[in-house]
Amino acid sequence: MGSRMVLKLLSEGHVVVVWNRTSSKVEELRLKVKSDKLKVGKSIRDLVGQLDKPRVVWLMVPAGEATQEILDSFDKTQDRQVEKGDIIIDGGNAHYTDTQKRFEHFSKKGIRYLGIGVSGGTI
Repeated sequence: MGSRMVLKLLSEGHVVVVWNRTSSKVEELRLKVKSDKLKVGKSIRDLVGQLDKPRVVWLMVPAGEATQEILDSFDKTQDRQVEKGDIIIDGGNAHYTDTQKRFEHFSKKGIRYLGIGVSGGTI
């Protein structure tokens, strides 16, 4: 989930909406951090729905199938979750060719895509 990134963003005063495929990790974080700036999404759709436009969606998922699955869910034509003007930040350590393909794909839709692998989290 990128809990260290969440803690850093919260400490700087940002409102953060989190979601994880493993709900127990979200619950652990929620119990650890008692802040009204920490919001919990019940699903990816719920998470994105809680963000103000233009949305910034920061993925902290290991590179690979899980990342692609989430990105695909953003991009379904009949169920679009991100749109022109939104920003997707991929914090997983994706291979640069995957990042380039994703950048090109989302750029055509007016969605900004940043591949900024942050292995190890923040200091």
